[in-house]
Parts: sequence; C-alpha cells; structure tokens
Amino acid sequence: MSSFVRIVEKVFNIKLDDNSIDDKDKSFQQLVIDYGYEIEEHTVETEDKYTLQIFHLINKNKINSLTAIPVIFIHGLFDSSDGWICNGKKDSLPFILLNQSKVFDVWMMNVRGNKHSKLVEKNSHLHSETFWNFSFHEIGVFDIPQVIKYLMNYIHNDNQCILFAHSIGATAILSGLCELSEFYQKNTKCIVFFNPICVLNHINSLYIIEQLQKSSFDFNSNKKEVFPYIPYELYDNNKEEKNIFRSVLFNDISSNIDRVNVYL
Repeated sequence: MSSFVRIVEKVFNIKLDDNSIDDKDKSFQQLVIDYGYEIEEHTVETEDKYTLQIFHLINKNKINSLTAIPVIFIHGLFDSSDGWICNGKKDSLPFILLNQSKVFDVWMMNVRGNKHSKLVEKNSHLHSETFWNFSFHEIGVFDIPQVIKYLMNYIHNDNQCILFAHSIGATAILSGLCELSEFYQKNTKCIVFFNPICVLNHINSLYIIEQLQKSSFDFNSNKKEVFPYIPYELYDNNKEEKNIFRSVLFNDISSNIDRVNVYL
C-alpha cells in the first residue's frame, strides 16, 4: 500500500476499497476498458481550428442501433471527461446509461486545451498565447456545436442529442444558446445542467420564476447570481485537522468518500 493511500485513509478515517486503490493511476481509456466497455477515440476540428479529443463509449453486450439516443457529456472548468467516470462503474452516470434497457449512445467530450485535447498533434501551437485566447463563449459557440455535428454525421441517426453539462460546461451552452439558439433547439432533445454557473437577469419563464421562489434563492435580490451549491463547514466542535480537510473537499450531498484517492 502506498504512503498516499495510508494518508488518505487516516485523514478521512476510512478504509479504501481495492478497486479504488487500483483505479488511482489509470488513464481514462484504461478505466473504461477495465470496467468492461469498449472505447473509440475521435478527433473533431472546430471552425476556428482547434482540435478536440472525444471518446465514444460502447457496451459490447448491447448493439447500438439507429434508435439509440445520443448523449454527450461536457465537463467543467479545469476538468476533462475523466471527471464523469471517477465514481467507478456502479455510480458514474455514463456507465449507468450504458447499462439501461433503453439504448443510449454515450459520447464524452473534451473541450479545447484540456488534458486530452491538448495532446492532439494538430494542437502543436498550444504553447503560444493565441492558443489560450478563449473563454467558455468559444466552447459554446464552436466546440459543442461542432461535436454535435460530427456525432450526427458519424452515427447517421435522426435522434436529437441529450447534453449533460457540469459547471462552466453549462455556462458554455448558455452562451452558445445566445447566438445559436436555432441550432441547439434543432439538434438537442434535452439539456441537463449540473451546478450551472449563470446570472439570472432576464428570466421570463413563469415556471422557472415559480420554482426559484419556492427555493431558498433570493429572486428579489439585485445580484441574481447562481453558483454551484457547496455546503461545507470549515470547523467542527473539536476542530480536528482531518475534519477541516474533509469538509473543504467533500460534503454530504456530493461525496463518495471511498473514491477520494481517485479524485485527488
């Protein structure tokens, strides 16, 4: 057992399972294969000449048919497709969808400049300042639409996509909707946001307003900002260091403590 594993177990007062220990140093591709799925690697070039790495996950026990529902997972800031599967085979949403009786065609996106996309040979200019001159806006206007177009052309499927987006990935889609609303409406069946980062200044939907008023969100505030909800306590009664560390990193609604070494 490595010293890192021993430190994690001591700090969090847990016993890590063997699978979690084995998964810590594996690549995205290796984890998918070890969990019993097949993986295809694809590259997509955007209109502004960035090359993206995307992964197609396949359940070899099911045949992807023309009726399969295409699903695209879009990660958050400083993350990659890895973040969607770090909870393991049982608790990661992409694998849960792959195991459903209804066939889902699962695709994992990596936006420009992240750990997977920057390894693509065509992105050899990534050390230049101009390469990094982008924001979530370009991701929503160029990256995501191009991946959708590529996917639709590749699978020859008339079904609309379902998008799962986390954090700033959701912000990117909202930005893209401002310029490409018709494209997104035509090609997406449903968009699901996890902890979206946005500002609510021009809400006209009575349903959304009603739901916000039912929540603890102060809709009458002049500063209508919605950030990921991360409840935490920096100190408990005895102020033990391990509890400070634990509460900063995890909380009751989002943690999977036995996978902590994979997260870190």
